[in-house]
Amino acid sequence: MKKGDVVLITFPFTDLSSVKVRPALVISNDSYNEIQDDTVLLLITSNITRLSPDDYLLESENPEFANTGLKNPSVFRVGKIHTLKKTLLRSKLGFVGSGILKEIEDRLRNLLQL
Repeated sequence: MKKGDVVLITFPFTDLSSVKVRPALVISNDSYNEIQDDTVLLLITSNITRLSPDDYLLESENPEFANTGLKNPSVFRVGKIHTLKKTLLRSKLGFVGSGILKEIEDRLRNLLQL
């Protein structure tokens, strides 16, 4: 598992009432991912109707879209950061390129005022 990977993972709802299998973006660095039993992820959703200012919308027209393994235009929910055990990982779908990753990192820095 590497930073920038798009993975399918079992995600808990924010109120912990249930879980859902959904795509996520690995945002923890490769060194962390190599030595830890967990990884830091951003939620990805195909519900593109409710965007917050920090969300990143990836449309299918983007030349990097095909590499992600996503089927539909999707929103990377920068405000939905989760640290989860790697055992919850179902599969790797694809990856995001450096351009998309930089956009998401910039939004993450803005959100956290880093």
